[in-house]
Amino acid sequence: MKVSLVGINSKYMHTSLALRYLKMYAKNQNITCELHEFTINNDYNKILSSLYEQNSDIYAFSVYIFNVLMITDIMHDLKKLRPNAIFICGGPEVSFEYDDYITKNHEIDFIVRSEGEETFTEFLKICENIGITDINSIKKHMYENKIAGLSFIYENNIIKNPDRTLIKPFDKVVFPYEDHDLDILKNRILYYESSRGCPYNCTYCLSSVQAGVRAFEIPRVFRDLKKFLDHNVRQVKFVDRTFNYNKNRSVEIFKFLIDNDNKITNFHFEISPMLLNTDIINVVSKARKGLFQFEIGVQSSNEQTLRNINRTEFFDKIVENIKMAVNCNNIHVHLDLIAGLPFESYEIFQKSFNDVMSLNPEYLQVGFLKILKGTTIKQGNHGYIYSDKPPYEVFENFYLTYDEIIILKKIEELVELYFNGKIGTNVIKFYSHIIYENNFFKFFESFALFLDKKDFFEVSHKTSELFNVLYEFVLSKLQENEMLRFHDIICYDLYSFDNVFEKPNWLKTVNNSLDLLDKILTDEQDLILSQLDSFEQNNFKQLSVKQWKRNAAVVKFDFNKNGEKKKNIILFLYHGIRKSIIIE
Repeated sequence: MKVSLVGINSKYMHTSLALRYLKMYAKNQNITCELHEFTINNDYNKILSSLYEQNSDIYAFSVYIFNVLMITDIMHDLKKLRPNAIFICGGPEVSFEYDDYITKNHEIDFIVRSEGEETFTEFLKICENIGITDINSIKKHMYENKIAGLSFIYENNIIKNPDRTLIKPFDKVVFPYEDHDLDILKNRILYYESSRGCPYNCTYCLSSVQAGVRAFEIPRVFRDLKKFLDHNVRQVKFVDRTFNYNKNRSVEIFKFLIDNDNKITNFHFEISPMLLNTDIINVVSKARKGLFQFEIGVQSSNEQTLRNINRTEFFDKIVENIKMAVNCNNIHVHLDLIAGLPFESYEIFQKSFNDVMSLNPEYLQVGFLKILKGTTIKQGNHGYIYSDKPPYEVFENFYLTYDEIIILKKIEELVELYFNGKIGTNVIKFYSHIIYENNFFKFFESFALFLDKKDFFEVSHKTSELFNVLYEFVLSKLQENEMLRFHDIICYDLYSFDNVFEKPNWLKTVNNSLDLLDKILTDEQDLILSQLDSFEQNNFKQLSVKQWKRNAAVVKFDFNKNGEKKKNIILFLYHGIRKSIIIE
């Protein structure tokens, strides 16, 4: 019996945790599955032909909001080519409202609802035992024996077998990666969960559907994490919905990662701001810079909105706790907002945006509410109009018009390109203060309207063009006496971003800069090395002075990046580093 597990990821860097769980759980029952991963950007016909050539008896698809349309089409066409193969799918996009999905897509033989490890493995064992030559015999067996967790069509009826009991103890779930996986995938993003479930009940989120949290025992977590560290995996993303739901447990894990830091691996966590406290901060503040990333879902600063979506949080407390994390200066803090939530108008969202930006995050993700299957948010009377197609994004509600959503979409694009992309970060911070009195939202809103007149949002742009239009926009808002300071700040941002090959005509340069660069790289090596961490020092030592002259720049400034009048000579390094060092 040949089984193909099929995953279509959103990006090449991503990997499928769910399918690896299924593969390893089945392997423990002596059933072999082959894993085939693609991305939504791959050529459709190449995916189809690749799966066809597998000539598998069973094709199992992991279905999510971002891949459901492509997977549905692939199953439809593949069934024509492999009519005797069994098609089974699972995942959040088919676990809820499964009856509608299976009715519209007859090529699907079975749907796994909810947690899949035990249901899928039992399904494979039955297929192996009774043979897979007759799909009707298999369906009859699944129906008569009430195999839990499965839905399917049998004798023209939609069958929903009983729900399967969630796996307990949770340590029965096996580590999803084999050693060769860790070697092959170590430069991609690998996903890991130390707990499953969420203590919260947010109305817009699928994690609220199953109550309670199940977690691996701490020794098991340590063994798993040591494998990632030993293989020098680049990034591990914890998919625990609320990693710090248990303070003592999270502190133990943070301490373990600090004590076993390999100076390479980065760990990403989803953190509840209300559960952050000084015990956690005191531990993580000792970590190497870059070891930890915290993604914190603020979603809104409007307390009426937070109450309505079942987030019983106080924004003042959220602010206090996030500031502790940001002030550590060694944690990458990623904050999330959602536009389109109940009771949040355009003006109220503007306040939420400014409240969050004032916390000085490294990254701000502006998302748009999606009315997901299985969630309860659409049960309220908020006038939601949203797309029938994935990702089911909201068009408007009683509080936001579609015209306002369109503006917010453009603001979100600029936040992603500029603030999150580290293009003009200091310009944005300083001139949001100077021009718009600390109203970051107004800066991006005005910038969006300015760029709309240039048809900016119709095409993609090179980095040099992104800096050019930012330069034009801010310049149009300034008085003559502000020009020198602005010029220094935007030049600092451009040099900080990357080695400048396409130099705009406004870019600040230094006469005889190569001679000065040569002198600095030769005479100031001790100063340079003192400001680099061990990884950066190794990179620096790999190149000669001659080579560094092609991968560095030196610039004289009259103002620093914060707009303060202060003369400096700054060295910018680029090769495997991205660092600015004040020479004098």
